[in-house]
Amino acid sequence: MSDSNAGGTGVQRGPAMVGRDRELRLVTEALLHPPAVVLVEGDAGVGKSRLVLEAARVLGSHGARVLTGMCHPLREPFPYGPVIDALRAAAPLMAARAPVVAAAAPLAPLLPELAPWLPDPPDGGAPAVGRHAMVRAIRALLESMQAVTLVVEDVHWADEATRECLLLLARDLPPGLGLVVTYRRQDLPSGAAPLGSAYSRPPGVTGAVVPLQPLDGPAIAELVSNALGRPAADGLARAVFERSGGIPLVAEEDVHALAALGGLSGDGSGGSAAQAVDEAGALRSAGVPRSLREVVADRLAALSAPERAVVDAAAVLEVPSSEPVLARTADLAAGDAQAALTQALRRGVLSEHPGLVYGFHHVLYRQAVYDDIPGPVRTRLHRRAVGVLLEESPPPLVKVAHHARAAGDGEAWLRYAKAAAEQAAEVRDDGTAVTLLNDILQHPNLTAEDRSRAAVALSEAVVTRIEYRRSTALLRRILHDPQLAVTARGEIRLTLGRLMVNQDDDPDGRLQLERAVEELGEERPEKASRAMVALALMDDTTAREQRRWLERAEQLLSGSGDEAAWAAFTVNKLSCLASRGDPGVWAGLEALPRTGPAPILFETARGLYNGGEAAALLGDDRRARRLAEEARRLGERLESDILTGYARGTLFHTSWRQGHWAAAQAEQAALRADYPDLVTVQWEDKLIAGATAVARGELAQGLDLLTDIVRSGTGRHVLWEAAAWISRVRLTQDDPDAAWALLAGPLAQMRATDHWAAGHPLISVVVRTALLLGDAGTARDVVESAEEATADCDTPAARAALHTARGLLCAGTDPVRAGTELGRALTLRRDIGRPYDTALAMEDCAAVLAATAPEQAVDLLNQALGTYEGLGALWDADRCTHALRGLGEIHPQPRGRTGYGNELSPREAQVARYLARGATNKEIAQALFLSPRTVEQHVSKVLRKLGVTRAAVPGIAALPPEAGPGGSRSQDGR
Repeated sequence: MSDSNAGGTGVQRGPAMVGRDRELRLVTEALLHPPAVVLVEGDAGVGKSRLVLEAARVLGSHGARVLTGMCHPLREPFPYGPVIDALRAAAPLMAARAPVVAAAAPLAPLLPELAPWLPDPPDGGAPAVGRHAMVRAIRALLESMQAVTLVVEDVHWADEATRECLLLLARDLPPGLGLVVTYRRQDLPSGAAPLGSAYSRPPGVTGAVVPLQPLDGPAIAELVSNALGRPAADGLARAVFERSGGIPLVAEEDVHALAALGGLSGDGSGGSAAQAVDEAGALRSAGVPRSLREVVADRLAALSAPERAVVDAAAVLEVPSSEPVLARTADLAAGDAQAALTQALRRGVLSEHPGLVYGFHHVLYRQAVYDDIPGPVRTRLHRRAVGVLLEESPPPLVKVAHHARAAGDGEAWLRYAKAAAEQAAEVRDDGTAVTLLNDILQHPNLTAEDRSRAAVALSEAVVTRIEYRRSTALLRRILHDPQLAVTARGEIRLTLGRLMVNQDDDPDGRLQLERAVEELGEERPEKASRAMVALALMDDTTAREQRRWLERAEQLLSGSGDEAAWAAFTVNKLSCLASRGDPGVWAGLEALPRTGPAPILFETARGLYNGGEAAALLGDDRRARRLAEEARRLGERLESDILTGYARGTLFHTSWRQGHWAAAQAEQAALRADYPDLVTVQWEDKLIAGATAVARGELAQGLDLLTDIVRSGTGRHVLWEAAAWISRVRLTQDDPDAAWALLAGPLAQMRATDHWAAGHPLISVVVRTALLLGDAGTARDVVESAEEATADCDTPAARAALHTARGLLCAGTDPVRAGTELGRALTLRRDIGRPYDTALAMEDCAAVLAATAPEQAVDLLNQALGTYEGLGALWDADRCTHALRGLGEIHPQPRGRTGYGNELSPREAQVARYLARGATNKEIAQALFLSPRTVEQHVSKVLRKLGVTRAAVPGIAALPPEAGPGGSRSQDGR
């Protein structure tokens, strides 16, 4: 058996590893080309640790170092424990290095072994550190070590914080880091991924997922031969294979146990048939069973009473423990315990682990020993463990509760489990708190009061987690408990409703919130008011309903002195006003407190985020970024993943609108990696991805993404904007009927809720579509309704949309007035600072000026074309090119021109760039305003000149320069 140290090659190796050449090659090839992430999956005893240790040996021969941390089945609320344990062994790697960057300072109190290289913690103390700050610190330290591999074993037992840390490291690896994770899939939390959330390697990161299966017969035969030091007879190899089921650990122990009993000859010969029969028979007759449990039992029989007492104590304690703890649990004097422990280590029954603690080298050994302990002895040991662990400071309450339960003391278990859950909540170890509180709720003798208290605590623990679907499923299950008090049910329902509304815009959230108002009533006025303001903030709440809910909430709070409740109400009221463009809301947001207790600051951060999101929807991007940035900083300070993720979503959204498409794409990927479970962020992500694909001419892909949003019925603003994008495409395709069919639902929502201020993406496209269908009455009604609703609002984008709509209304009857209105829209778009929207406004102006002032129209189209090309909006650029050609500015090439030879002509280059994006002939024809027959001819020439099939075009690394954005413009006589 073996272990690893900082040098990566300090291993004690048994028989040579067999049957894993391919897996070892996968692991080592990945880790020798960092950054790399390797996931090793397999059942207990199948050889995960051995594979990793062999890989460490190979890495060591190449000068790489390995740090190893272990996860254990019982843990205290100590986030990042396995990673911290691994880093403790890093001093040899640091000896010749300069101090680590300041970002690693939070690790100083946890790693005194690395004190010479770590910066002092802030203020010289050890303040509470947020999860992202701790992950950044761990990443900074690993990055400073350069070529290093971090191994974390048995991640199925990892705490939530460790799993999140590994996930974030895997998504943003330092250049020289290799990360290896081993786990047993069947022991992962139900439905969970090894790292807690779905993971795919980022570009530039090597790696592998290596599932280990039991060995086949020939591999087991080779293993037995290695263990014997000579070729194994067929009969013995078959017997070992049958007994082990192909599990290498069991096979090794079978052979070792048989050898210890004298059942194997060691003469070094190949062995005759008679000898093979004798050896196989000896394996059976010796009583060595097929399972590891019985193999271990044979080993235990050789132990003395003190040795067996120490081994039994280690099995009951379950996790590696110190010598004094083992001694007191075994009820041995210090000297006797030391001698017994030493002998157990020499016999290989126990092994030493980092930190001078002792336990079993494999979980199966521990389980086999534990199962062999007689019931009364087990109970006595568990009771003794409770007393021993309670003497520690602070006592490890999770372990204490476990031993109390195993000893059959249900009342003691309940008492310690409650205390452990409170301890976990205090250090924000929500994963442990949720597990304990779940167990508490299963206790048959729990009083109604304790049941309600535990259920409410459980709801509070899940609300800060970003695992939306698991959290809501858990809360729904709790609500079915008939013993819950009515007010407790209301508190849990409030949490469930808020999660459903905030994270997934689930319409059922309204029902949950309304029932919460009824259940909380006047007994919990602060909580009931939260439910009311949550209802006021819902997307489908009308202005009248919004005012009613806010008035009821304020009246309910009128006699309350709860500062946090008033802070929540103030923020929610401001959020409602902000969503409708009330100009007085900005001063209210500035007046929110920036100092104070955490609950107050959380409300401030929430108000800043809501204000920033509203500002972005209303067209005030500068204010949106400022508010969202402050909300993000405050969210990080408060360790609120949800607030931090939402604020980053607003920043990404505004970055895209301001034309920073490449930067926004990077922000988008980072946000998706860090917060894969924030459902609202996922829909905004899909909206931007779909809109970008459409603008770049990838119509099929873009329309699929946008249509998913519309069909989902998700949040109002995202759905409305997706509908507007799809409708613009349908209008370009001369299909106003399809556009109107899509717009009718969102238009009805806008009318019902009176949310015209935030519905500006729809206003102009609705008017344009209605006019194309000959319905001028509906077009005028939409303009009048929007004007009335936004008359006193601070809504720059809605004002610009209304100027566009008015211009469209009078374009056919009063071109002068139309030009004035569209010019005002263009000015507003420029002031807002969204280049894509500005270019669209330029096209609208040019369309009106084409007949009366063609030179101005050409100038505007050229400006729009330049903007589109700069953004990479190929679809829009080609539309502009077509309009310029209609004004005589771009002249078609003379027929019969053949000067391009085997090079792509400008038009062929245009076709090629659409082919590279997977566009169909029909989509290319629509984008380039060509006939399908003409496109067929161009496609044929492109494929011939490039020497590829159509399927191979997307794989071409680089097309000729003419195929880039704007290539056709420079070649077509501009």
